[in-house]
Amino acid sequence: MATGSPRPELLALLAAVKADPGDDTVKLVLADWLQEQDDEADRARGEFVREAAKYDRLGIYHPDRSASARRREALWEKYHGVWLGPLLKAGFEIDNWSDHQIHVSASISGIKVVGKKALATTTSEAYAWVDSLSLDEINSAQLTKFANSPFLDSLTDFILLGERVSEDSVAAVVTSPRAAGLQHLLLQKMTVPVEAIANSPSMARLRSLDLQQTRLTDAGFKALCDSPHLNSLWRLEAIQNRLTIHAARAFAEAKGLAALTRLNLGRNRIGPKGTEILVSGPNAGRLSELILWSNGVTDQGVEAICKQKHLCNLTHLSLNGNLLTNRSAVAIAAAKNLRGLWYLDLESNGISSVGAFALANSPYLANITRLELERNRIGRKAWAALDARFGDAMLSN
Repeated sequence: MATGSPRPELLALLAAVKADPGDDTVKLVLADWLQEQDDEADRARGEFVREAAKYDRLGIYHPDRSASARRREALWEKYHGVWLGPLLKAGFEIDNWSDHQIHVSASISGIKVVGKKALATTTSEAYAWVDSLSLDEINSAQLTKFANSPFLDSLTDFILLGERVSEDSVAAVVTSPRAAGLQHLLLQKMTVPVEAIANSPSMARLRSLDLQQTRLTDAGFKALCDSPHLNSLWRLEAIQNRLTIHAARAFAEAKGLAALTRLNLGRNRIGPKGTEILVSGPNAGRLSELILWSNGVTDQGVEAICKQKHLCNLTHLSLNGNLLTNRSAVAIAAAKNLRGLWYLDLESNGISSVGAFALANSPYLANITRLELERNRIGRKAWAALDARFGDAMLSN
């Protein structure tokens, strides 16, 4: 493993893997290059990369999967001190010890990230392997300084969770040209400058955005929906905010979010009419995952979902805790547009045996692999019918 200046070939290969993490070909080229080096730690990391790519390709029940995982674990235990030495000495904590992934997920405190030791790692090969960084116990001044540092240059994932920082300091990060490589942004339990995210060209490569408990308003949600820079975003999480029927309308009329396939609005205030508006526009037709738990959807909202012919790409529908009755279960059971569902969550509603029998006899739920109906009012015979129809897909009452 080189201890001097980072090798350009390695930096280029790591950048290529980060740019397209789903491409195994690039990972195998990286593995080949590492295994051609003279250094033992390099060759071991090449084997590690190859095993990681192999593990991801193997099916969950493949007989070789366990052996691949054990080999990676052995390599990690023997060599991680060499691979990650500069990071550990500078105060970084490694968050994915047990995952043994190709890239490194790290975290560091605010006071350390602005220190000389941590800054020096940004020119090291060790930091080039880091794709995800979480900042802890950081203040606004430290975050602003971080936004103008080379730490951001090679990251794909950035995380702030419950930090007491100003919106301006967060805006400094998301608008920084150095943030242009970010693909995943998680900002939870804090106030977030949503307009800065929506208006930042640096967010153009963002694939997932998690804004859980960020006091997101309808106006802020509309800014995201109409952003010209978020058309690579396929996953939007907006759990437990202040969203209402106006947010639903913003999505239905969205000028952006052209690639969005997962929308999570759990625990908001969308309501039945809002649900109807949400699914009525063409943007809903692109969704494969729609999460609306605890939104007061009611039977009216569910029936609206079931009537939308263009809403035919859904594989994941979550309606937990929405005051649903047998009307909803019957509507879902008869919905041709929901025949692609493999995950259906109807937990914590008012569905009884009548609705359960309707689901069990549905001709359109053949692809279900997970059905959640706990905390309803379903009798034993109806549970038996569900078990006979869906088997391992059922979670027990």
